[in-house]
Amino acid sequence: MRFEKGDNLKNRVYCFVIFASIFASRLNFDIGISIQLFHIIFIFLLASALYVVPKKLLVDEFLLLIFYILFSFTGINAIEPSQTLIMILGLGVVINYSLISRCFFTRLSLANLLNVFSKVGKLIFWLSISLYLLGFCFFFLFGLNEGEKFLGVMIEKGIVRAIGISTDPNFLSLISLVFVFYFLDSKDKRLYAYGFIILILLSLSRGGMASLLIGGVVYILRSDYKKIIYLALIVSIFFIISKWILDFDIINVVLEKRISGLENGGGRFDIWSQGLHIFKGNEIFGIGIFQFKTYNILYFSDIHYLHNTYFEVLIEGGIIVFSIFILSIACFSKKFLFLYCYDKKSLWIFPTIISFFVCIFGLSAYSSPILYTFIAFMNSVYLLNTPASR
Repeated sequence: MRFEKGDNLKNRVYCFVIFASIFASRLNFDIGISIQLFHIIFIFLLASALYVVPKKLLVDEFLLLIFYILFSFTGINAIEPSQTLIMILGLGVVINYSLISRCFFTRLSLANLLNVFSKVGKLIFWLSISLYLLGFCFFFLFGLNEGEKFLGVMIEKGIVRAIGISTDPNFLSLISLVFVFYFLDSKDKRLYAYGFIILILLSLSRGGMASLLIGGVVYILRSDYKKIIYLALIVSIFFIISKWILDFDIINVVLEKRISGLENGGGRFDIWSQGLHIFKGNEIFGIGIFQFKTYNILYFSDIHYLHNTYFEVLIEGGIIVFSIFILSIACFSKKFLFLYCYDKKSLWIFPTIISFFVCIFGLSAYSSPILYTFIAFMNSVYLLNTPASR
């Protein structure tokens, strides 16, 4: 094994590439299954003998492994077993990738790990905003079709939504939430926090905005109120500039289209109701991992996913798997309450975690590498903050 221990430049580069790759879902190619950048990094780590996992797992990491094993066994009842097997292997890669990530992250000092985090955030912001501006200009000049994605934009109901380096506006919001409170808490980097807030607003993601608001409330409770005043000013300036640049009628149309259907969660409440109907009679073991869409087509001729990570785990995995998943999240989050209450330097972490887990309430994210590598990164920050727990 050629893995080099220590906080050296090579390990910092590895950490940067490992962490940045999980956010670039636009960089993929389809060979029957979607191969993303982090898959290529994972294969490289295997082939170069750099594959290494932590010798000792934290409680939440151990619970996530149990969750994966039990969840995988629910695939026995799958309607399409071959496709389900591929997806189970894919989820295994995602979880292994997060464990490898944690092992690399904890080789760095806390200061250097946060420096890597900062550089990844800056890169994502500039790529996302650049792709959005180029895509918006193209739409303004030439137009795009409904549902079409081009560069950093997607057209939905005739309006332009930012997707940046992601494939979905809601996932762009999730990515932005990973970084926004860190930059908000860094005096010399606060402009990037405002930039990520603007990205969330440009994504027109109602779930992202609600998650930002909830995380902001948690942040305010322990923060300097001047930051909140600056934040309110930035949002106000954004809307004033938008009103000045865009026609007032256009703004009204955008708001109307995003607010319409709010009473039923933009159609999500209907899908969740369908999910609970499918769940009846399958309460203990669920309908099987990655099976909701298949059942939804079979019962309701609806091709949509559930768009709720928690309901998806409950309906597909059953009560036992769901309980382990929730317990792992609870154990993970609990560790950061102490840092939130007593360590001013780590104030940004708990609001980030809260907003992140609120945001995935409106996303199908249990198979996303962002979820597990986010947990791995935050666990690394915790371990480096509390050396006695390592």
